Amino acid sequence: MWIKSNLSILGIKVLALLFMVLSCTLAEQKTMTVAITGGAGQIAYSLIPLIGSGRTFGENVRINLKLIDVEPFMEKLAGVSMEIQD
Repeated sequence: MWIKSNLSILGIKVLALLFMVLSCTLAEQKTMTVAITGGAGQIAYSLIPLIGSGRTFGENVRINLKLIDVEPFMEKLAGVSMEIQD
């Protein structure tokens, strides 16, 4: 039981450290590439405004957005791309 609780605490500390490193990296980085698979889907459609608005990675980070989907959805993906550009 002691080992499980210590591993859990260690996991939380590792996650906190990873978050701090990621935050520092993002603060220093001015451009970030984000790839979204299933780019024509509903989840991606909801996620794109959060990423584009700066609420996800910060307002000072420039985003290169890569939308990825399978061939049958390319037409829908082109529509999503037009919506983003508006």
